[in-house]
Order: sequence, then structure tokens, then C-alpha cells
Amino acid sequence: MTYSIENDQHFLIDKTIITNLITSANITSDDIILEIGAGSGNITLPLSKKTTHLFVSEIDEKFFTSLQNIPNTTLIPGNILKILPKQKNITLVIGNIPYQITEPLLHLLCKSKTIHKAAFILPKTFTQRIQTHPIFSAFWNITIIQDVPSSAFEPKPRGVSVIAQLTKRIDPNPQSFIIRNLYLQPTKKLKNALRETVIDYYKINHKTLTKNQAEEIIKNLSLPSLDKNISAIKPQEYVDISQKFLDYKKF
Repeated sequence: MTYSIENDQHFLIDKTIITNLITSANITSDDIILEIGAGSGNITLPLSKKTTHLFVSEIDEKFFTSLQNIPNTTLIPGNILKILPKQKNITLVIGNIPYQITEPLLHLLCKSKTIHKAAFILPKTFTQRIQTHPIFSAFWNITIIQDVPSSAFEPKPRGVSVIAQLTKRIDPNPQSFIIRNLYLQPTKKLKNALRETVIDYYKINHKTLTKNQAEEIIKNLSLPSLDKNISAIKPQEYVDISQKFLDYKKF
């Protein structure tokens, strides 16, 4: 088999690791599953036996025919970064993720309204970093299940990988709530997104706040760059903004 450097292909060949990856997904009968980057089908075949129907994405045409021949499976050809935003019913994603798309993929998962579980093979250092990343950790509980050695792949990647289990956070942690709300308003200016976030937070705490009252609180926070678009805010800024809000004496 030939491997595509462009598509960052490192196929998972260790059957025990494949089993553990699927187990870590905690699949239920209600899940609608999408496998990302199915490739040669090493994960696809055993995964297809865990559900009544499986959706798989793949960008490399040489695998299309073999994937289409797997029972109970529908192939969605193309780039997952373009495919995922169009999927409105997927609840669980799984896969041996090409390392070059891991970060943009996670941003898409944060924005998904339906996906609440994921099980991935990811680089260990990257996974450790996202466990404390201000945005990703606000949306997801990220657990490392086990290390995956380079010998589990063909060809072998550099460094150690892990099985990472992701579950969507629904807890009312104040800082996470504020970060999530701000992040999901990317086209708004900070002052407008923060106003809506303040009102929403008071609402979940069974309190009522008018727009004028919210704007007064924001004014008193003395935040810089209130006219900046949310899409331009850096991860650490989310932490600083939310913490300043939580430290405000009237909150």
C-alpha cells in the first residue's frame, strides 16, 4: 500500500488499540456515528458491527470502493473540515485523526449542536495541551485513556499517541459558561457578545437583568478593546475577560 504524505496517513493496525478506541467511545443505541478518515477500514469494519448504520468520511479516492463495500456503512467523500459543518444529526465522532487537522477539527466540534462524544487517536503532547486549553477545555472533558506506541501504526509516526476520550461539558461552571457563550458568538463585537452572556448567566441563576444593567456592568469592568470581534480574541483573553467579570463585586 502507498501512503499519502499530503493526507498525513498513518494507519492504525494494532487490533487491541482499535478495540480499546471503540470501547472508549461508549457507544449507545441512540448514537449516530461518523468515523473521520476511515482510510483502509481497519477501524471501520469492527466499528460497523457496533451500530445499525455507520457514516464514514474519507478524502483519498483509492479507499472509496473498499469502504463502500462494508455493510451498514455510508461513505461521505471529501475533506472532513468541509463535511462536518453540514452534518446536523451526528452525535458521536471517532477516528485516527490526521494530526494536521486536529486543531481546526476541535474548533468545529465546539460549534456542533449535536455531537456530544468523541474518541480519537491524537498526539500525546497535543492532547495534554488541549486538556487545559481555555476554549477546548470549556467545551469538553478530555481524558487520556492510554498511550499508543508508534508501532501500532503503519507507517510509524514520530512520537507517542494516545486514545483520547472527549465528552461535551454541560456543567454550570461559571468561567466555562462565559467562555462557551462568548466563543459561540464569533461575528459579534465583544461588548455585544458579553452583554448577551451576562444576561444569560443571570438567567440560569434565576435572576433578571436588562440590557442597560448588563451594559453598566460591562462598563465598570474597564475592559480594553470592547469593539474587537469575538473571532479575533485569543484563548488567554477569554480567561482574562471571564475572570474579570467573575471578580466583579456586584456579580
